[in-house]
Amino acid sequence: EIYSVTTDGIGGIMTSPDKLYRRATSADGTKSDGWTDVLKLPGNSANQHSGLSAACVARNDGRHAVAVANYGYPPALTEEIGGIISNVGPDFGFADKPTGGRGVVAAPVLSGRQDLFFLNEGSPFGDSDRTNFVFVER
Repeated sequence: EIYSVTTDGIGGIMTSPDKLYRRATSADGTKSDGWTDVLKLPGNSANQHSGLSAACVARNDGRHAVAVANYGYPPALTEEIGGIISNVGPDFGFADKPTGGRGVVAAPVLSGRQDLFFLNEGSPFGDSDRTNFVFVER
């Protein structure tokens, strides 16, 4: 899979959302040469905010996700659950962290597992304290 942060401006809602490309599958179940943006499929939702950086996350429970550092909005955590891809960031406390997200790193920062370190310059809307922060995987 390939996740593409698609930013058409700094801060705000984008006219072109992020993309998640997955190798297309042929009728016999083998991978083909084509790619499909699975976030365009019915039921799935893409990050609509101006993101500047993304990190792939191998979660402790075996699932995978993509964390996106958004500019002026809370970070996104895109994950597939039950065949539906959506932002589960609010479930992990991301909703109260609007940032001027410049970067995100998935690494064993504090827990020895895939923690998320967000590098921030502060929100362009004045609603962030410009501090970096870490979400520790439990």
